[in-house]
Order: sequence, then structure tokens, then C-alpha cells
Amino acid sequence: MNAEYPRTYRIEPPTRRFIVGVALLLPAIGLGGTLLQLTGAIHRSLRGAGLIANNAGLLVISIMLWWGASRRVTLFEDAIEVSDWLSTRKLRRDQIRSRRIARGGRYRLVWYQVLVPADPRVRPLKLPPFLETDQALSSWIKSIPLDRPDRST
Repeated sequence: MNAEYPRTYRIEPPTRRFIVGVALLLPAIGLGGTLLQLTGAIHRSLRGAGLIANNAGLLVISIMLWWGASRRVTLFEDAIEVSDWLSTRKLRRDQIRSRRIARGGRYRLVWYQVLVPADPRVRPLKLPPFLETDQALSSWIKSIPLDRPDRST
């Protein structure tokens, strides 16, 4: 195996810091709002279950943001792997039929690469958006044939 592999890539540091910052800020806003409501500083306040649901919702959104920012890609000479807190998926180069560029996000402004497996029973492997890349990753991905974009993604 070549000494330059495996290579690990994460979301670009400024983007990752921003996302983690927002993930930390949301529960702080929820806690601050809760304290203001409990002290009576906010007169139109939630009570009981509404207050708990509000803070739980902010916490869930925070966890999802942090989870997304923690995803990483590991490039091997003959495979690629995407992992996060709970899972790891790996495809060997010979298992990949093609790649496509997909759009996502609320206004479909986020672009990311999707690796399409040769076996139709296997789910496509989505690389995280805002991925910090270098020449090795770019060359590896560009060596996979490009499919026409799938408008449903």
C-alpha cells in the first residue's frame, strides 16, 4: 500500500466551527429563554410541557448539526469510507459504478458528491458537503465516471 494512504478529510474548518458554534448557541438560547420565563421577565411564557418541548427541540437540532459537522471521509488507495458517530460505510473502487453531483439543503444550494454503487441494492454513498479536499481526493473522485445529475436528489 502506498505510504500516502489512508487520508482523512473533514468538513472545512471554518464551516465546521460555524456549525458547531450554532449547535452550542441553540441550547444556550433555550436555557436563557427558560430562565427569563421562570423569573417572570417574559410575560408571554410557555409552561410545563411547552417549555420542555421547546428546549428538547433545540437540543435535537443542535445534536443533528453537530453530528453533520463530525462526518469524515477516509480515502484509501482502493476504497473510500464515510463515517460519523454512529456508522461507517465503505465502498471499494471496483464497487462504484459512477458518481453524480447532487444538490440539497433547504433551497438546494448545497452541492455534494454521491458515489453510485454498481449493485443497485446498495445505497449510494453521499460525501459530506463543504468537504476539505486536496489533489489526492479530487483525482480519486474524478477517476470515477460522472453520471447525469439525478433531479430527484
